[in-house]
Amino acid sequence: MNMTQTNEVLLIHVPEGINRPYKTSKGEIYLKQGANKRLLTDNSEIMRLFQQSRIYGTEISSNQYMSKPRDLKGTVPMLLDQSLTWVKSHLFSLQNGQGFNSIGKLEISEVALTEIILNALIHRDYYKNSPVRIMIFSNRVEIISPGKLPNSLTVEDIKYGNPVIRNNQMVYFSSKLMPYSGLGSGIRRALEEEPEMQMFNDIEGELFKVVFKRKK
Repeated sequence: MNMTQTNEVLLIHVPEGINRPYKTSKGEIYLKQGANKRLLTDNSEIMRLFQQSRIYGTEISSNQYMSKPRDLKGTVPMLLDQSLTWVKSHLFSLQNGQGFNSIGKLEISEVALTEIILNALIHRDYYKNSPVRIMIFSNRVEIISPGKLPNSLTVEDIKYGNPVIRNNQMVYFSSKLMPYSGLGSGIRRALEEEPEMQMFNDIEGELFKVVFKRKK
């Protein structure tokens, strides 16, 4: 920060930083709206919630659900644990050639689910007024993260482990407290576990979606 004093005014030049959102000395966060700004007072605006639902059929327009949509609240590690628990409780455990008394194998790899939910938590656009959504259909599971891929990053880029960090503080925090390295290897691990996993970078809709096919 550079300060210049003249006879009339004190000019303070603050260079743009990378640790967003910026806070005042009191820990307050202000959101710019047009030419004005407002103080964020609702925690849900700072840390968007996960929203989860289980739906009959194959389309979101279905008028029936098996598990009513609900929000999850808590710290980032808590959201990861709650989300994994909820998803696993609504998926099948398949015999897959094992003995009758075997525990069974989850129809979608837990490793892949963990990596994609972690990505949604860490790399989502926290300035979007929208929750991360996890939806379980009869034929697939969708994990939808607010915000398209940052800068010029493409789906092909992330397949090869080329990361562009959007939330620097979140990445640092997650590498210390969760199973996350920040090296850009999570998508590759998920694809190794679930080769048919699909990723969609919706630029116009401002969202990133991952789709897992369910096993029949």
